[in-house]
Amino acid sequence: MLLEDGLIQEDGQCAYRYEWQEFYGWGQYRQLPGQDWQPILSFDLSPQVDRDFDPVLTFFACHPSSSMRDDPRVARYFPDCVMALRKHILREERRGIPVKKTELTWEEEKRVLRELFGLETEGM
Repeated sequence: MLLEDGLIQEDGQCAYRYEWQEFYGWGQYRQLPGQDWQPILSFDLSPQVDRDFDPVLTFFACHPSSSMRDDPRVARYFPDCVMALRKHILREERRGIPVKKTELTWEEEKRVLRELFGLETEGM
């Protein structure tokens, strides 16, 4: 995506735009079909070092309140949909709207991780 203030760009599922804000820096917004613009994240272009990410990654990996440590969280864009796996549920979205949700067993989840997302599951 081009980092240009106000330029609306689409990925085939949703529309996105960046907006420069004096306090936050760049804000990224997403618009699902038929809905208002929603803020996704803010960032600036100042240099980062690996140490900047240590607190966040440590929380994700170790803290009991982290929802990121127990289950795989993956998503993949296809030309006509987005497939996402969250908490043992495979979700298909078209134009930002969930159209199918399938609850998976652990064995089905490992198969989907290998076949749909191309991830190695040995040792899981």
